[in-house]
Amino acid sequence: MTYTQRFALLVTLLVFSSTAWAYLDPGTGSALVQGIIGALAALVLTAKLWWHRLLVLLGIRKRSTRTLPLEAGQEGAEREDSSR
Repeated sequence: MTYTQRFALLVTLLVFSSTAWAYLDPGTGSALVQGIIGALAALVLTAKLWWHRLLVLLGIRKRSTRTLPLEAGQEGAEREDSSR
């Protein structure tokens, strides 16, 4: 099915649809908005996490090392972050 056929089918279904006689309360709209915001936040976070890896892969940015505290009594020690 081509794009034009799909668009024509969608327009036909929207124009000739019958009344649903359904009630959508305000909570439904709120849940829909919350789902959309959550999906956008997930996409942004995923893009942020993979962006640094892409830059490292392309050679634009070097792999970073971070200062991480080892124990509560120590201020911090240089250690490569093994999660990246």
